[in-house]
Amino acid sequence: MDGFIGLYSVGDTLGMYILCRNGSLVPTGPDAAPAYYIYDSSGNLVTNSTLSASDHNSKTGFRRGSVVVSSANGFAVGRYTILYTYAISSTNYAIEQFFQIA
Repeated sequence: MDGFIGLYSVGDTLGMYILCRNGSLVPTGPDAAPAYYIYDSSGNLVTNSTLSASDHNSKTGFRRGSVVVSSANGFAVGRYTILYTYAISSTNYAIEQFFQIA
């Protein structure tokens, strides 16, 4: 799902969830754990890592992760973009989401 995922405060835990889909939009397990990259409004990378490598709640392709959006982790008031990347059968896919820290 692309789009706005919520409003947070500095120090909150941001829950990240994506549904990996193939080119036909069918939920599909990716070749490896999806990566995520979080950028600030200036386009600077704040943090990156991977989501869980296995299906969440036995739902095919459903992956999750979390990050604490604290000042110690490089976050401040502002708008952020999350770019998720994954591959299915060696074809690359991406999902973009946004969140705000107020």
